[in-house]
Amino acid sequence: MIDLTAEHVAVEESAVAARAGDGATVSPVRIYLISFVVLFTAEWGDLSQLLTA
Repeated sequence: MIDLTAEHVAVEESAVAARAGDGATVSPVRIYLISFVVLFTAEWGDLSQLLTA
């Protein structure tokens, strides 16, 4: 069962805020690299699907 009391929600919100304040930033290079890999994989899937049809 999910605990949705106001106290529990406040504790969860403070925990999320603490994790967000840890300086966990993602570098722009990592963002570009992940985007490239995802798009490349998607396009490769499309190409292999066309070749096997």
